[in-house]
Amino acid sequence: MFAGVGMAGAALRNWVLNLNAALDGKGVFAGHIAIGAWLTGTPGAPEGVPLKHPDDLAHLYWDLHTARKPADTLVQ
Repeated sequence: MFAGVGMAGAALRNWVLNLNAALDGKGVFAGHIAIGAWLTGTPGAPEGVPLKHPDDLAHLYWDLHTARKPADTLVQ
């Protein structure tokens, strides 16, 4: 059921990492955060799955923006 999403996510990650490498030294940063968890409050989330609060994800995006590393983060 999620095969298409997985392939698209892998392609996006690969593209962002290559883009970041190509832009190195030009003052531009490209980063990717893969979210492999349900968001708190999402209807239909199965019991026992990891839940992440949207505020926690916002902090990850901010940290990625300010630190500009790592170019790839997985949230589980």
